Amino acid sequence: MRLFKAQNFVRVFLSYLITMCVLLCLVGGIALFAIRQGTRQRVGEECLAGIKNSVNKVDTLFNSIETIAIQTALMPALGDIVTEENPHSMYNYYRLKEEMRKLQLPRNVGFHLSVPTCARRGADYQRGTVYPR
Repeated sequence: MRLFKAQNFVRVFLSYLITMCVLLCLVGGIALFAIRQGTRQRVGEECLAGIKNSVNKVDTLFNSIETIAIQTALMPALGDIVTEENPHSMYNYYRLKEEMRKLQLPRNVGFHLSVPTCARRGADYQRGTVYPR
């Protein structure tokens, strides 16, 4: 009779363990699936937000460049500087720089239009050494 009770206990115990293991695996799998889906969705939304931010920045930069192009196209002195006989003279660089200073650049432009040196026939002229005639 003792042997019969031990075998019953082992059977019940094994069925309990198997039932618990199956339930734990099922609940754990569902939880991991939910976590994975949430992470995928969050990463996708962050990527989309980053792409939208980049598109907005590029669009703003293009608008700024368009504004600068319109302003430079409407400068009457710029056409005279470009169409002269010797457009590469230091005096023309100075006049061009002074005309470009008159531009009203948008605040969101991430660059400025000043050149620290300009080369002419192999020689470098620093910014402060160029004077008008």
